[in-house]
Amino acid sequence: MKTARTACLVLFVFVFTTSAQAQTIARCGKGWLEKINGYPVLHLKGSPHEMGYQHGALLKEHVRKNMYNLLEVKGDTTLVELGPIKVKPKAAIEAIIEIQKPYVPNRYFEEMEAFRPEQASTCVMHASQISFPSCFTAAASH
Repeated sequence: MKTARTACLVLFVFVFTTSAQAQTIARCGKGWLEKINGYPVLHLKGSPHEMGYQHGALLKEHVRKNMYNLLEVKGDTTLVELGPIKVKPKAAIEAIIEIQKPYVPNRYFEEMEAFRPEQASTCVMHASQISFPSCFTAAASH
C-alpha cells in the first residue's frame, strides 16, 4: 500500500513538472522574462534599484499597453460618483498610492525610481502596478 502511494506521488509530480513549457524571452542583469504555458513570468534579482531596472527593461511594452488602456482608453470612465465629484482611474490610483505610502517599505519606492529610465513613464504607472495587479490583468484583457 505504501509503495502504491509512493508510486502515485512520483507519477503525479512527474506529470505536473514535465507538462509546463517554459521559454526564456529576454534577460536583463540577473533578471529574466519567460513564458510558461503562454503566460509571462518575470524573475527579478538583485537590489531594489537593479530589480526596478530589470522590470522596466523586460516588461516595458506590456506596461505601456496596460497603462495606455487604463489611463487613455478607459481614462474618462467614472469609477465613483458622489454628487458633483467624479473619480477617474488616474485620480483613484494616485489617491490610493498616497494612502498606502506610509505602509510601503522604501525598497519598493527605490525599485519604482529605477523602473523609470527604461519605461519612460511616471512613478505613478509603476506604483499602480504594485498596488493594483488585478486591474492590469483586467485592463490587458479588454
